[in-house]
Amino acid sequence: MRTMLLAVVVLGCASMVNGQGGIPGIQKVTVNADTQTQVGRALQARGHVRILHGTAEITADEADLTSRGESGPVQIQVRGNVNMQVDISK
Repeated sequence: MRTMLLAVVVLGCASMVNGQGGIPGIQKVTVNADTQTQVGRALQARGHVRILHGTAEITADEADLTSRGESGPVQIQVRGNVNMQVDISK
């Protein structure tokens, strides 16, 4: 699961954080959560976290998304009740 998650993230991602700007380097990733806090290049999402990228959907209790720059990979750490769904037919 972590290998697949890393593959999804390394392909390049932007963040739509409830319609607001995102953290640098994250493109085409939608993050929804009860609370979201941006600290530098990190986004801390807490409570009913839902991360969407392409056909992948990740849900968890908590997630930390950290960018390594404008075009670098994004590291996502998820905790709690974690689930990932990917529609591989598309």
